Amino acid sequence: MEASIDERFDNMEARMNERLSNMDANIDERFSNMEARMNERLRNTATKEDIANLKISMTRWFLGSSLTLVGLVVTVFKWLLP
Repeated sequence: MEASIDERFDNMEARMNERLSNMDANIDERFSNMEARMNERLRNTATKEDIANLKISMTRWFLGSSLTLVGLVVTVFKWLLP
């Protein structure tokens, strides 16, 4: 009887160790996948320098477009009102 209980506990312990090692492998795989996704997102994230360059570019486009529009309006008024 005593040996039977020990065998059962040994079997149960072996099954638990197997399940835990499977869970450990699964968790490692999931963390690796999550780390890869985070690295991909960080690679696509804009830096402060990118944002500063974008701000400068947008300002130039705004000023250039505004000056062009003002020149166009002045020309149209000169043409329509002689």
